[in-house]
Amino acid sequence: MTQSHKISISLSEELLTYVERYRQAHGLASRSEVLAKALRTLREGELAEGYRELSADYERRRDPLVDAIGAEGLEPSDETSW
Repeated sequence: MTQSHKISISLSEELLTYVERYRQAHGLASRSEVLAKALRTLREGELAEGYRELSADYERRRDPLVDAIGAEGLEPSDETSW
């Protein structure tokens, strides 16, 4: 299990209300779980965006050495399989 660290944050009343309602609606044990889930989702979105940018950059400047790897059995994929 990952070690947790206690921190203090300040939220507007609106965000605090949202966090509490989300916690109750999704059966989470604590506000910390809500915030951890939100941060994981944010990180995953940023990673997906980075992969999209990398893919677009590759499409603009293809590399014959990388293309040769496909001939060795690796199949191209889109972001739905990440």
